[in-house]
Amino acid sequence: MSDGQLVFSANPQWGADCVRHVFVGAVTEEGIQDAGVMWDQSIAYEDGCENTFPITYGDPLQGRPHAYAGQPARLIAPKPPRIGVLYEVHTTTGATGYGCGRFQMNPNGQVQNFACH
Repeated sequence: MSDGQLVFSANPQWGADCVRHVFVGAVTEEGIQDAGVMWDQSIAYEDGCENTFPITYGDPLQGRPHAYAGQPARLIAPKPPRIGVLYEVHTTTGATGYGCGRFQMNPNGQVQNFACH
């Protein structure tokens, strides 16, 4: 949390330079189901990238939407996270770099971070 907003960051030593995809989903015993997707957005790899860490939950990524040939771009607009739910975050940086983490918001407004499995 920073200034009351949920932010995602990366260790600077990893050299993550450009966020091209962000996915946030609620984790259940069955995994992450479509109904649990909280935010999913990708931008085109051909664009210069204006999205760098840290990124704020819910702020739209800048750039043209990414779509595979013959398919519409997938965008799931951000939904408000819920207290007590475990979420998993995936990001793609550049063309091949990626990151993953988990978090849970407590009733007192604090965020606990966890490693991905």
